[in-house]
Amino acid sequence: MIIPPLPEKQVLKRLDRFTADFIHLRQIALEKFLTRVAKHDRLTDNEDFKIFLTAKAWELTSAKKQTSGIINKVGGRIEQVKNYASSIKIKNRNMEFVLMHDYVVNLAEKLTQIDRISQRISKDQSDLLDQQAEYAPVFLTWANSEHRLADSLTALSKCVDKNNKALKELVESRDEKFGENLHEYVLFTEAIKTTLRKRDRIQFQHDQLVEQVAKKTENKRKMLENPNAVTISTLFAKDTEVNKQTRIEKVDYQIDELNKQVDTSGEKMRKADDTVKAEYDSWNATKRTDLKATFIDFADRNIVYFQKCLKAWQDALMVLQDYDSKSGKS
Repeated sequence: MIIPPLPEKQVLKRLDRFTADFIHLRQIALEKFLTRVAKHDRLTDNEDFKIFLTAKAWELTSAKKQTSGIINKVGGRIEQVKNYASSIKIKNRNMEFVLMHDYVVNLAEKLTQIDRISQRISKDQSDLLDQQAEYAPVFLTWANSEHRLADSLTALSKCVDKNNKALKELVESRDEKFGENLHEYVLFTEAIKTTLRKRDRIQFQHDQLVEQVAKKTENKRKMLENPNAVTISTLFAKDTEVNKQTRIEKVDYQIDELNKQVDTSGEKMRKADDTVKAEYDSWNATKRTDLKATFIDFADRNIVYFQKCLKAWQDALMVLQDYDSKSGKS
């Protein structure tokens, strides 16, 4: 099962975690996380999730105290699964799951790179905002002492102020609408890799059982082909026909029991495969829709930003041209 990732507490390094902007972004990310969980076919009916949504404050505090130890154990268990799964080698891994893993690794690299560039641009633009914020009051102060240039200087002050407001909106929207969406899918790739590791562990356990059946079957074949072969058990006891038959029956019993376990683990693996494929396909479809909308929104917001800047400079230019025409007449 692919579990939607819980958003990290600190994503934007340029924002202090106690500022209003950071808290606002954190609220948006957590709301999106709850929406993902609520829309999940299996998690939406989870009892703990229902308690979280409906319980009162004191009930949540009590539940948190009761489950804190369990959460720590589960966290440790998950880490053990990661370490164990990373060390195992699957001989006949389904190529479909290999392609899944390679795709999410590549996707994470690309999104991380884009997010890193986006954050760097946001930081540069935030620094530009701080510097340009000094322009508007300077032009206004100058206008108070230069009456003949007052209209032109005031127009420039308004132009700079409008540009700054448009740039601030762009930076804030990039954090809220663009960067957060990209980072969410980077975290999603980690969740998918964890799911694939769990799926590999199930196959590894199944393959081990199959190998045990093969070894037991080979041992039985050798016993039947060479009944007089010396074994550890025949070294300390008289190897009668009864004992030979008993050993063969014991091996038959072990093979039957292992075959039952193989059937059970095989069914478990098939269910795991079907679940992973279905959830991956669903995630992939949602991902395509979300990222497409994210990039289109990003492009639209940049277009709006440049349109606002262009309009501000056109308005200022009209005032400056009007001043030139009046100066020419005088």
